[in-house]
Amino acid sequence: MIKVIGLLSALLFVSAPRESQAASGDQDFYKGKTIRIIVGFAAGGGFDVYARTIARHMPKHLPGNPAMIVDNMTGAGSRLAANYLYKASAPDGLTIGNFIGSLLLQQILGDQGIEFDGRKFEWLGAPVMDDTACMVRAAWITARFFAHESCGQCTPCREGTGWLERLLWKIEEGRGEENDLDILLHVTDQIEGNTICALGDAAAWPARGFAKKYRDEFLQHIREKRCPLEGGSLH
Repeated sequence: MIKVIGLLSALLFVSAPRESQAASGDQDFYKGKTIRIIVGFAAGGGFDVYARTIARHMPKHLPGNPAMIVDNMTGAGSRLAANYLYKASAPDGLTIGNFIGSLLLQQILGDQGIEFDGRKFEWLGAPVMDDTACMVRAAWITARFFAHESCGQCTPCREGTGWLERLLWKIEEGRGEENDLDILLHVTDQIEGNTICALGDAAAWPARGFAKKYRDEFLQHIREKRCPLEGGSLH
């Protein structure tokens, strides 16, 4: 089973013909080159986060270890980015588009704002977590980020994000107790809606979502006193 997180509509396409060197797996094709990911939405959103995560890790898995940059091209619900990928970018395998997948359906339905032919894109995939990814560890990584980013001005955020990080790490390490899940959900309730900025809510929502949606996996960690997915994709 695939554990899908976030927007599966964040599809990745490349403007490269099938017979290109990139498609043929030429070992020297990417050496010394820069791959550009064009994101159809603004910096800081889900599409942008996916693209920047891919840009950080993907190059080391490609022959030649190319550089990879992210370019935000906003407008018309990512139509501008998709149209640019088709009409203006060179079909050399060095430009990747990250735009909403429903645009392909809109092409089929005859949307006049669509200026591309989706059949001529090379589809690369969509960002997902597979079933080797530990959801407790994913929740802890997310909580650790927000605990680090909290400015500390609001008590619910300052204290609450630290609580979330510590509780999740306790469960991940195999030291958790079943009532820790209730405490975790209580902490998210105390954070949400009680801070000046949106960081508090942004920290509470994913922690609550992980704990509720993947409760069985959390309980497995607690009852077995270990991470059952140790050695998985997030370890």
